[in-house]
Parts: sequence; structure tokens; C-alpha cells
Amino acid sequence: MLQKQEKPKPVNGIITAIDTQSARTGRVSVFIDGSFFCGLNAATAARMRLKPGRPVDEAFCVVLLSAAEQDSALNLALASLSRASQPADRIRKKLVLRGFSEQTAASIISRLREEGYLNDDEYARKFVMDAIRLKKWGMIRIKKELSKKGIQPDSIQKAVDLQPETGTDEIVRVVLKKFGQQPDTVRVTRFLQYRGYSWEEINRIIRVVRKTSNDQQLPDGEDFP
Repeated sequence: MLQKQEKPKPVNGIITAIDTQSARTGRVSVFIDGSFFCGLNAATAARMRLKPGRPVDEAFCVVLLSAAEQDSALNLALASLSRASQPADRIRKKLVLRGFSEQTAASIISRLREEGYLNDDEYARKFVMDAIRLKKWGMIRIKKELSKKGIQPDSIQKAVDLQPETGTDEIVRVVLKKFGQQPDTVRVTRFLQYRGYSWEEINRIIRVVRKTSNDQQLPDGEDFP
């Protein structure tokens, strides 16, 4: 776990300044009795009606520090999601790794779901679609990979059920391109197992490969996944 900076201690004092952070858009620095106390999102500072001259006590400082932690965790999660769509469990793990509590991480995950930034059902649907279309994976590997990403079984099954039935043409084409017109059955079997096809699917694919291997020709130079 990465170490976070030590939190300031709650104090009784007066807010002496709220300065816009030049390096971080939408962020402000809150000063109490002339000393930096915490950073907040500007929207949070406005919602809490913070302004210079406002007296604060220790109880309010605790609330202020909690809001600051929530803002920092939210900003980290949103920055991560802006780079790539991710499941909720991965975001949770990133927050905990950065030193945020499980409670804070859970709160942020809940908020992101409510605001539409996180949707494991949609993530799983897109993952399954891309894994089939681009990687030519079978359902065994797809389900395993989604499970490793922390996607719940019901979300995985819904995503799988939404996919239309696919034939064997594409994977047969991949096999012939990779192994040639007279492929070795053992090597093909291992290849298909690694990609997550069931024994029933493997047997069906091999039968089609054998049937078409004598007359199917693939364009030279065409890559397979």
C-alpha cells in the first residue's frame, strides 16, 4: 500500500483563506489560522459554504477532512476511468492501494454507479463482444477473465446471454491461417483450449477444419488475431 501524507489534526480556529490551486483545475486550498489545512474540490467548498473569516471547531474540521478524502478518492477514480473503462472492483483496489479506506472506496464506488460512471453489466457486455469479435476467445476463457476482474457471476451470465450465436467460420479461418491446410490435431486442440473453447466446441471446430482444409485458401499476408 502506498503511504498517504499524514492528515492534519482537527483544530479550533478561523478559515483565513481559500485559494484556487493553479496546478489543479477545480481545486482549492483551505487555510486555517494562516496554515494550509486541506485541499478540496471547488464545488465541495461551495456546498459547505466555506469562506474566509468563518470560525471552525474540531468537529467541523473532522467533517472537512472527510470531505477532502472523498474528493481526493473521487478525483483519482475519475482520472483512472477517463483513461479506460474499468470494472468497479478494479477501481476499488486502486483506491485502497493508494491508501484510502475500504469505507471511502465503497462510498466512491456507490457514487460512481449512481452517476453512471461505473456499470459492470455494460463493461461485461462490451468485454464479451470484443473478446469474441477481436480475440476469437471461447466462453470458458471469457468468463474466467471477467471473474478475475471482479465481475459478479450474474453480470457475466447476462453479458454472455446477450451475445448472438456465433458459428465456427471465423475460428476455423484462424486455425487454418495459423497452422496451415493440414493442421496437427494436437496442436490445434491446445490452441483452442488456451483460447477457452469447450471440448464439444473443439471437436466441432476440428471436424470443420478437416472437412475444409483441402479446398480452403486464405489470402497471403492476412493476419490472424
